Amino acid sequence: MDIITAINNEKLFKPIFKDLKTWSSWFCLLGALFALRMTKKELAL
Repeated sequence: MDIITAINNEKLFKPIFKDLKTWSSWFCLLGALFALRMTKKELAL
């Protein structure tokens, strides 16, 4: 399981985050730090 999947998991971290849409920039950073596959939009950000 990668960090983004863990954050989106209801039983792990998702309850901590009120609105995941406001965290999109941070998820891009995490994706880059953990060498995850990213969309063109995420790469542009």
